[in-house]
Amino acid sequence: MITTSAKLQAMVDLLMTHTTTFGVRWATMKRATLPRTFKTVTTEFGEVTLKIGTFNAQQKVTVEYDSAAALADSHHVSLDAVRRVALLAYDKEDGMN
Repeated sequence: MITTSAKLQAMVDLLMTHTTTFGVRWATMKRATLPRTFKTVTTEFGEVTLKIGTFNAQQKVTVEYDSAAALADSHHVSLDAVRRVALLAYDKEDGMN
């Protein structure tokens, strides 16, 4: 189960009430994140938001799921098709290729 600290007791209550379990274990986890910025690129399907993170002078670029999924759905194409054209548009705009 993944939840926030604020919702932990409610989740434990749900599990104890609605499952056959006699106990619940949990652990608090830490998360490291990259500093990030966001950029919008225009594709044949519409505008897609990209998330750009940097680590040790290396840049990582990924497509934001929600914007890509909405375009894939409305254009009846795969999520991967939207992802590919969005990353190509980013490469062209930033002169990386």
